[in-house]
Order: sequence, then structure tokens, then C-alpha cells
Amino acid sequence: MVTNWCIYVGNAATENLKIGRSVRTWGVDELKNIKGLAVGDTVLFVFDITSRYTPPPRGYPRVRTAKDFEGSATSVIHARVTLAPHRSESQLWPDKLYPYRFEFEETAEERDVSFQTPTFDAATIDATRMSLLARGAARRVQDASGMQSCLYNTSSMWATFLQEQGVVDNVNFWRKDKRILRLAAGAAFYFKALGAQQVVGRGYFRENVNISVEEAWARFGTGNGWPTNETFFQGINAFTNNEVSRDTEINCIVLDGIEWLASPIALPVNFFPKGILGAKYYEDRDVAFLASAFSSNALSGETATPLASDCDDSPPGPGRADQTVSRIIRDTKLARRVKALHRYRCQICNEILTLANGVLYAEAHHLQPLGGDHHGPDVIENIICVCPNHHALLDYFAISLSDIKIERHPEHSVGGVYLTYHNAQHQDRLSIRSA
Repeated sequence: MVTNWCIYVGNAATENLKIGRSVRTWGVDELKNIKGLAVGDTVLFVFDITSRYTPPPRGYPRVRTAKDFEGSATSVIHARVTLAPHRSESQLWPDKLYPYRFEFEETAEERDVSFQTPTFDAATIDATRMSLLARGAARRVQDASGMQSCLYNTSSMWATFLQEQGVVDNVNFWRKDKRILRLAAGAAFYFKALGAQQVVGRGYFRENVNISVEEAWARFGTGNGWPTNETFFQGINAFTNNEVSRDTEINCIVLDGIEWLASPIALPVNFFPKGILGAKYYEDRDVAFLASAFSSNALSGETATPLASDCDDSPPGPGRADQTVSRIIRDTKLARRVKALHRYRCQICNEILTLANGVLYAEAHHLQPLGGDHHGPDVIENIICVCPNHHALLDYFAISLSDIKIERHPEHSVGGVYLTYHNAQHQDRLSIRSA
């Protein structure tokens, strides 16, 4: 029996897709991401999708339904598996080894295609959405419906730290229970406030692994819900009554696409029975009211992230007059994501600032500023994570970035056009000063 699969490929993997097509091979980091593929199965590679809606649904493309995921794909490649998953140590792609691979032959390609019903059926669209949520893992088309979600009691301290730090991906919902969750990659994972019948946020399930405390910090960092390795270790010991060492294995539920609600959602009576300490599973139809509420309820973090200069701890001074200020609205989620990806480390000097309360601090800088005569776009390629010192220098175009090595992250591409813009502004100011 032929099984149909979907694999989502993002724009950042353009070169890898080109290479994969030329050698008729696709690779992944872990075998489980292509496990089940067999010779003769069909694979749909969906490349670079953009929303059909204006504005796009909140969180796009990490959305909850196939309908919200609909849009236009740069390319849809139809293929057939010719060699089942296997391991190879040959280097094909420039960024990683991707040792687990399958081989394929292309049967057709569609460019600039409408990736929505009725052009594609809802199950295919949803399988592609699930592949995106699972970071490009292959997903069976027939598995795209009937997914289970879960609600889990959540520590307010853990939730508050992640919300304040703006960590949205590679989050570790760690626990003492070693059992593996019965969830498919891409399933919704709702955060139920511990001791209250309400939901405060959600994420999307990636995987569930048992690893040591030390490995968990190395892998997730502040995504563990603590500011430092030491506080993370102390927190686990407090939770487990000093039963663990750094080599002790803990159960890590890995989540992406974290969202926090500005106002919690109250649960119906007896929806999450008292006495349940961990997870409770639900069919998607049973939590449809939660998914709908996330679409309509304002998410937290919509106001601008404060800078150090916004904090007024000074004693009362001279009298003040009210002013009306026109301020550009910017997507603070993008800024938080950039800072989280770089773990609050300045991309220029590599420094990390830790405040007195242990919280890490960094600022997000737009290379082509949004205000004044610059009219820069509020996109992730125009943003870098910097310390306050370098932020001030960049704001005044006091330094050139042409000879500075900017630290990179595979999920954060810095746009060359914006670096060129910044350097041109710096040169203009040098010319004025020397005139």
C-alpha cells in the first residue's frame, strides 16, 4: 500500500533543497523524522508558503488549523521514494551532515501554486502544517486529522520567566515523571495554571526525551525556565526534594511556538478534574473552544519591549508637562525571538548582561531604522541582538559593520541589504564630519 507524505521546506533551506534535488536525496538529523517511509511512497515537498490572508492569522505559519495555514507556495515538488531511510556519513549539505536519508525521484513540480482547497485537499494541507510544526519532519497525510492535544499543570514561576524573557522556541517543559507523552509532533500543549481552572498559554509539541540535568541546560539554556545553570539545578532539587544530581535524567517535553494570553481562559466546570497533577489528553474537537479563544484573545507582549532608558528610578525632579508622542508600532515578538535565539548574547561583542535579579538583558536593533527618514521594515532580517553599548553606537551610526564579524544563528538570517544601508549611513556621517 502506497503512503502519501508531506515535508515542509522553509525559505532558509533553499540551498539545501537545491542540493537535495540535484542528488535526489533528502536528509534529516534524526531517523524518527523520516521513519516509516518506504519505497514507492509519494512525498510532497512544499517549499516556502505565504498566507492567503491579509493580515495573516496570528502566529502564522505556526497555526492551529489547515484553513489558517492555506496560502501560496513558491514550489510544490511531487516525488516518489526510491530508497528507504538509511544512514550515510557522506557530506552533501554545507550546514549539517543530516545523516538519516532517503532517496527519491521527482515526478512533477508546480511553481507559484495556490496551496489551499480545492487545489489541495485539507488533509494534505494539514499534514504540511504538521511537518512545519515538527521542523520539517515527514508527516503522513492520513495522520493529519484526529490529533490529540493535552493540558498540563504549569508552574507560574516557570511560565512568568519564559514570558518575560520572550523565549518562544526550544522550550523545555521538564518534569519528574519519566513516562513518554502520547502526543504527535505538532500537537497543541496547553498550559493550565497550577491551582486554578484556567489556561494561560500554549505551545506545540516537538518531542519527549529523557536526558540528564546537565545535558538539558546545554540543549535548552534559558528555555528551561531558569536564568542560569545553577538556578536551574537548584530549582529541580527544590521540586524533587533534593533527589537529583547533574547526571540525573529528567523528562523533557520539548515545545515550540509558545504563546501567552493577556487574559487567562476559564475552563468549564470539571473539564480538568481536581487531583490530576500532570497531563490530561483531549481530542481536538473537545478543545476547539481553546483554539478559538487563542485566535480571538489578545496575546501578551503586544506593547513595546522597554529599554534600559525607559526605566525611571530617579527621585522626583523638576515639574513635568504632558506630551503626546507618535511612536512607530513594531513587532516586539520578532525582537524577543531574535534575543531568544541568540540567548541574549550581543552579536557584535558576544557579551551577556545579567541583571541583579539574575535575568538576562539585551536589546534589539533595527539596522535600517523604522523611524525618521529611514522607513526600514520591521522584519527579522533587519534586526540584530546587541548589548546597550553597541545599541547606542549603532543608533548613531557611529560604527561600521563592514569589518565586524556578526555572530549568526541558523534560524536568524541577517539581511545584507540592511547591513549595506547601515554602513552607507555611517559613511555619510564620516563625510559630513570631515567636510
